[in-house]
Amino acid sequence: MHPGESLESQIEQFLSEKQKYHLGHLLTEQGHSMTSQLSDLATSAPEAGLKALFDVDQEALAVVADKWHQQVSKLRDAVRACMQRGGRIFLGGCGATGRLSLCLERIWRETHKGSDLEDSVLSFMAGGDVAFVHAIEGFEDYPEYGAHQLEDLGFSEQDLFLGITEGGETPFVIGATTRAAEISQQPVFFLYSNPTELLVKKVERSRKVLENSNVVGLDLHTGPMALAGSTRMQSSSILMLVAGWCLFSAHNELAEAEGFAGYVKRLSSALASVSVPELSGFTTWEADVYKRAEQSLYLCDEYSITVFTDTTERAPTFSLAAFDNRENPQAVPSLTYVSIPTASTAEEAWQKLFWRAPRTLEWSEQFHKTRADYMRGFDFSVSAKVFREKLTGKKVHEISIFDKPGKIEIGYSGKTMSIETRDLDILAKHLILKMVLNAHSTLLMGRLGRYKSHFMTYVSPSNGKLIDRATRYVMLLAEQSGSSLDYDEVASDILRTQRKLEPGQPVVLAVLDNLLPQQA
Repeated sequence: MHPGESLESQIEQFLSEKQKYHLGHLLTEQGHSMTSQLSDLATSAPEAGLKALFDVDQEALAVVADKWHQQVSKLRDAVRACMQRGGRIFLGGCGATGRLSLCLERIWRETHKGSDLEDSVLSFMAGGDVAFVHAIEGFEDYPEYGAHQLEDLGFSEQDLFLGITEGGETPFVIGATTRAAEISQQPVFFLYSNPTELLVKKVERSRKVLENSNVVGLDLHTGPMALAGSTRMQSSSILMLVAGWCLFSAHNELAEAEGFAGYVKRLSSALASVSVPELSGFTTWEADVYKRAEQSLYLCDEYSITVFTDTTERAPTFSLAAFDNRENPQAVPSLTYVSIPTASTAEEAWQKLFWRAPRTLEWSEQFHKTRADYMRGFDFSVSAKVFREKLTGKKVHEISIFDKPGKIEIGYSGKTMSIETRDLDILAKHLILKMVLNAHSTLLMGRLGRYKSHFMTYVSPSNGKLIDRATRYVMLLAEQSGSSLDYDEVASDILRTQRKLEPGQPVVLAVLDNLLPQQA
């Protein structure tokens, strides 16, 4: 959906293209059998719920190490060749894969600060850098936007492009990948988390890019997601692991000797050492903060980009209010916010987040939320707590996440828990924190009733794929109650109802209330 389109135009456009978004058959849209009781466990047995989430993570790690190591080596060799010829590595994604792309660039810049390699990795996500902290509606559905952003960054014939998409069907990433294949003299890579044969058979746009002779498809599927459709978890973790290892091992003799499987084994061991009882205490406490209608503020520095990733993605995943912008106040404030206390200004906070100046899209007023003037309204500096207290009038509870010798320390309400990192490099540290925070935030949202079983009843339908997902969930829940609904009617009502809801209201449940009485 193009930003600024009328409601009726959006409905008409979606229904005319709905076949593009019928994606329920994909693994990334399905819930894992080990988490079918996740919503019940979240409320009655949080330790068991966290264990189930980590079990799915561990399964994904085992599958990628055992099944896809040759795929990984193919990409690592291409990265090495690009660096040897003096080319640059470009990474592009949308939503969670866009954030993991920006994470990898940030880690790369930190690792190579001051060297000739510092500027050799560039990343972008749909909607530009503002989208990292505030989802930009409409970009995912348009391949031309992906091509446009790639060209804006100056991609050249000697460069290597990694198009990263969890489902393997995101139009924005397909557009960027196709354009890169036209420009580059080298093959470009397309990373995804669904079986190739399924994508080629069922999704026309995926088939076209995978059959492009200048595109190398990397099928990295590991199974269904812990929360159906929530690819920010296992899918994006595996894609970040693979792309990151290939980047950082290309000229690393120790990594060469250990191999990908050895690296994954160390990451898996670190995940297994996380104290589930301690994490459960943290999860329960933060959920209780929100039940009391109070707020949280995450304080971080070294791991700010990973903390931002998890806290940002809670909003579109669970239909919550996005981070608050000083110049564009929302009717309902966000539950949480993030502060980089070593940054004295909003501008410095953005610089510290990315380890570079932010990149905005100054395309037109139609895309005002992608522009620098909108970005300046987000203040993640040391002033964030005062800003939040004045905005909400609520108590703000601090959560600190900082690097300590051999561990990442999480502090809250006078308590601390640690994640062991003694044998991990910087990439693995970010990955382990990502998986821990993903499990934590997913379970706490279960304690707040934000999903049923392992289906997201609070999905926010901001693009074609999510409209289809919400439509499927409405129809599934209606079927469970003995009713049958028409796809077009449900999808249309979702778009109409979404306009009327405040942030935090469940569109799936609201549409069920709208339509089920008509079936009586």
